Parts: sequence; C-alpha cells; structure tokens
Amino acid sequence: MPWNLIQTLKAIALPHASTHGVGGNDTVTPAAIGASATGHSHVTADHASRHGSAGPDPVTPAAIGAATTGHVHPLLLVPFPPVNLDDAATVATNAALGTLFRLSTALNPTIGIPTNPVDGQQILYEITASGAARTIAFATGAAGAFEVGGIVTSASVVIASGKVAYVRAIYREAATRWRLLAVDVG
Repeated sequence: MPWNLIQTLKAIALPHASTHGVGGNDTVTPAAIGASATGHSHVTADHASRHGSAGPDPVTPAAIGAATTGHVHPLLLVPFPPVNLDDAATVATNAALGTLFRLSTALNPTIGIPTNPVDGQQILYEITASGAARTIAFATGAAGAFEVGGIVTSASVVIASGKVAYVRAIYREAATRWRLLAVDVG
C-alpha cells in the first residue's frame, strides 16, 4: 500500500476505533461513519449511475456494503499497541494481534510458529533476558515457521542478562515462512 494511503487510513480508523478498542464491534449507522442520515451527493461515475450524476442517496449500512447489525474493524488498518507475550518453553504469537511483540523471559524458550499471518506482514519481537543470559530459538522446518538466509544466518539469539534483543521477520505467503530479516542484540 502506498504510504500516504496508509496514513489516511490510520487517520480515519484511529479515532473511531478508540470508541471500542481495536478489533471491536459496533453498529454501522450513517452517523457512526460521519455521513448525513438524510442523504448526500455522489460524483463518481460507478455509484452515481444508479440515480444520476450527483443525485442524493440515503446513506445506510446496506448502501455502503456493511452489515446492518455490526462490523469488525480490519486489524491491519489500525496501528497496534505492543502485545505482551507469555513466558513459556514455547512462546505463542498470534500475528493478528499486532506488529510489536514483547517478551521478558527467565527461560531459554522457542518462539513458536506465529498464527494468523498475512502475506507481507512484518512483526518485531522485543525480547528481554531476565535473571541470566538466555538463548532464544525460533521454530523452523514446518509450514509457517521461521527461516533464515541473507543477513540473518541463525534461528537463535543469545541475549545477556538484563539486555534486550530486537528480531524482525516478514511473512511470505508463497513460501509459507516468516523470513528473519534483522537481529539487534543490545
């Protein structure tokens, strides 16, 4: 998506999503989307062809293709707050919940295969080693797992006690893999 389109979508989605949280439901009404309840004018040829070049048209959820009982905001349109991950032997990541995932670990965990990826999605792990140096492994080998190559040549990271590592990955649907792009160990 072009950068300016993303910024426009964020500007629209953020104020509205703040009324009920990211991914929340609400009723679609003309007022909820900032439209006139009695009508508005269209100038685009595709829609205006139904009633004339600039004729009025009542704005209803059905008229804009929305469900009449409610909708869910597409998660990719709204910037996400960091997601805290649970420390475990295998750490679960639901990629649909965000783009920045934080983990403070007192273990030597494996970051499991992230669920719900979207082609081209990038995620960033912020991992803090707690209590001692920690070795973080990234699941490899199976569909949807992590892969290395290019700059990142290892699927594990060693982090000194109290230090933070950042690991970025991108999902490629055609390969069904998360490619590890960068590792920065502080």
